[in-house]
Amino acid sequence: MAQIIVAGLGEDQKVYLCRSRPLDDNGLKAGEYLHSSKEGKPLAYRKNLPTEANGSPKPIEGVTLHRIIAKEWDNKNGKSWSFSLVVSNGSGSHRIDLGGGMIATSVVNSFLSLLGKTKEEIEQTKFRLAFYHNKGTGFNSFYPGSQW
Repeated sequence: MAQIIVAGLGEDQKVYLCRSRPLDDNGLKAGEYLHSSKEGKPLAYRKNLPTEANGSPKPIEGVTLHRIIAKEWDNKNGKSWSFSLVVSNGSGSHRIDLGGGMIATSVVNSFLSLLGKTKEEIEQTKFRLAFYHNKGTGFNSFYPGSQW
């Protein structure tokens, strides 16, 4: 399963999608770069996914939604949440890690509209996932596309 990260989630940061894989003995592959913690500790290998001419990530087209994963944990300020989607398309299965910010909340709220649908209807629906930086608001946004 490929892991896709929705990155650049801060205010006034351009959002981008990248494929991530754990560190291994094989090192970097073509087009990859090392992702490190704030302390400089290597965490993973990343490769940015294609973008549109305006710099926004190309939408992920024609996917089937399998699961929405919500994780909750305690921190010093109370509880925190992070969300992931498990989807598939012709190239296989993908886990899209959304984090716990505004864009993750936007994605999950969009999918809440599916609560009235049957499992079979959801399995037959193909989704288009588009992420972009909204210059008007200064925040990153999610657009579910026309395949709803």
